[in-house]
Amino acid sequence: MLIGGLAAAAGACVPRPAYAAPLGKTRTFRFAHFSDMHIAGRHSVRKVHEAINHALGQKDKPQMIVNSGDSVFDLMEACERRAAKQWRNFQSIFGQNIGVPVEHILGNHDIWGVNQSKCGTTGNESKFGKQWAMDELQIDKRYRAFDRAGWKWIYLDGTIPDYENGSYEARFDAEQYEWLESTLKSTPSHQPIIIVTHEPILSAAAFFHGDTTATGDFKVARSLMHIDGKEVSKLLSQYPNVNLVLSGHLHLSDRVDYMGVSHCCNGAICGNWWNGSFAGFPPGYALVDLYSDGSFENTFVAYESGEKLPGC
Repeated sequence: MLIGGLAAAAGACVPRPAYAAPLGKTRTFRFAHFSDMHIAGRHSVRKVHEAINHALGQKDKPQMIVNSGDSVFDLMEACERRAAKQWRNFQSIFGQNIGVPVEHILGNHDIWGVNQSKCGTTGNESKFGKQWAMDELQIDKRYRAFDRAGWKWIYLDGTIPDYENGSYEARFDAEQYEWLESTLKSTPSHQPIIIVTHEPILSAAAFFHGDTTATGDFKVARSLMHIDGKEVSKLLSQYPNVNLVLSGHLHLSDRVDYMGVSHCCNGAICGNWWNGSFAGFPPGYALVDLYSDGSFENTFVAYESGEKLPGC
């Protein structure tokens, strides 16, 4: 695993079937991985523009931006008027052609009305829950798969709202898990797979997200990392062409190699919710290169200073 440049092996003793990759190594695709933009007011709009300009201004320009959720500041607790303003500011950026395609998935803060008492919702609104975000992000399905640059891309939705208690947990619902299992099974064994989700399926940084000294035990909230991570990891390990899983959510950057799969959590565009760095990690994004042999390179970029930090 890799946290801020410190590396250690994890899960290396677990055998996986050999991956039959194509001969030779050619880069087939480069993209920028954005996460946790948390667009709210004018300041955040300016900073997201800065991040986009920084990414697209690279000498080796990415061909696409992948946004892994939390596009707006917080619809979980926002009234309809405030939620609408956040989406207007989002559309002022992404409602037009920025020069490259942008692919979006859902984050927990994109779900409207999770805390119904604070949002003033009843649950009967046409935009309630995930529908409003799906309309704004122009995605027909919460999870989907497609082929690009020789890779199979799988986008997932790992947020399960608990409207009764105004909270949520990170896991895949049964319908989505069965779909994921079927999609992995139907993908040719020679085709490398990349998975993108909001909350990490597996992360080391999740253990350092809060206060670990109060009880002396490391504990990870079900809202920070997938509570079904063990089950999902076992599933992914059965397919040696699953090479990379990307996430955000934690506003931290790390890499965990477990059971033959690399999990990269790539920080946050907003850093500490637009108040500088979060736990030592500056506002940033990742540049990801995919290769024909199924390998990849992932580099975290602090866009305010232009510094490239050790990545996956």
